[in-house]
Amino acid sequence: MKKLIIAAGVVVSLGLVSQVVEHSMDEERIKEVVTTRLHETNDKEDEEFIDFSENSVVEWLGF
Repeated sequence: MKKLIIAAGVVVSLGLVSQVVEHSMDEERIKEVVTTRLHETNDKEDEEFIDFSENSVVEWLGF
C-alpha cells in the first residue's frame, strides 16, 4: 500500500511540474526561434519519394 501511495505522489508531482513548466514558457520567444531557425528546404534530393508501382508494400518494407 505504501508503494502505491508513493507512486501516486510521484505521478501527481510530475503532473504539477509539467503544468508549471508549460505556463512559464514564453510563447512569443518560442515562435520567434521556430520561425527563424527552422525552415523547410526546397532541395529535391532531401525529399523522400516512395514509389509503390514497381514493388508491393511488403517488398518495400524488406520482407
